Amino acid sequence: DENRELNISELSLVAGGTCSIHNCPAPIVPNSPAVADPYAGLLVPGVGTCAQAPLVNPARIGSIYQPGVYKDPANFNPGVSTFAPGIYVFCQQVTVSGITANNVVFYFDTGSSINAGGTSVITNQPGAGARYPAVWWPSSSGLALTSCGTCFWGAVYAPNAVVSFGPGGGGGLDGRFDAVIAQGLSFQGSPNVVIGPPWLKDLALSNSNGTVAQNDTIVLTFSDGDTLNPQSICSTWPTSGNATLTANTTVTITDAGANDVLTVGSTACTLNVGSLALNANYVSTTKVFGTVAASSTLTWNAAAQTLTIQLGAVTVAGGTNVGVAAATPAFTPSALLRTSTDAAVYTGAFSPQTTQRF
Repeated sequence: DENRELNISELSLVAGGTCSIHNCPAPIVPNSPAVADPYAGLLVPGVGTCAQAPLVNPARIGSIYQPGVYKDPANFNPGVSTFAPGIYVFCQQVTVSGITANNVVFYFDTGSSINAGGTSVITNQPGAGARYPAVWWPSSSGLALTSCGTCFWGAVYAPNAVVSFGPGGGGGLDGRFDAVIAQGLSFQGSPNVVIGPPWLKDLALSNSNGTVAQNDTIVLTFSDGDTLNPQSICSTWPTSGNATLTANTTVTITDAGANDVLTVGSTACTLNVGSLALNANYVSTTKVFGTVAASSTLTWNAAAQTLTIQLGAVTVAGGTNVGVAAATPAFTPSALLRTSTDAAVYTGAFSPQTTQRF
């Protein structure tokens, strides 16, 4: 299908693997070694319980569903379904729409099925057992995720099946998944699917004159899908929406010869940004930007998923080199950055495809 694109920098295929969508990424690394099954050997939840469990599903406590074996078909009410942490075993068809289920394992016994729609959040963080996937599908029958309006799911484990993403019944799929372990993936129509942790996808420096100075900026753009939680960047920011930090903030460029390093600090909040290896020699001694009168600033744009860092006035006047040539910087995000569903951000170093300079 000419409308399908795979937006990754490199694709590795095991022996016999193929990429048959339009615009497969280059390079494709063939005959790559298979990755070990991260969930092999885990104790299967509720073995035999679907045959033995009572017909009555676990009772809710207030409005919150409880862990256990659900032998009856379950239709969780759109927009109002919340699940307590724990392990859930489903024996029949399950309809999930508008649900929130954090720190859970959803295990679909062979013969069960899932109908996912609306907005659903299903994650597994420490509490339900972080080594387990959020969604476990042991059947060899295909797992079709076709009509989630917006899905933020943890790891999907379907080791014997093909997982299909795409429109169904006139709907569409807009989803982010921490990981998908399956026999294969199938994309129908033009779904918007992000697999893996959010990552930094772009980095831009200004002002391109080769001399670092007040008002220069660094713009970091994060991937689509699950949005960053601004509070994980700055502890006094809200958990969603736009945010700014305009006081008591410094940008430090540490002299490291031909690869100076830029970091950001603040006394206004606990700050988690990361570090930028500039791959260039901007200062001959360490230099700090940000004074009481002219602080360095941080601006988070939630819609664009961008963090803009602007250098304030010089407070520690290290030596400055001029006319520095453009180079390829590398930014490493903080391991403490989190998304709106508390997923960690990919912390591998990112470099833009084009050379840049202040």
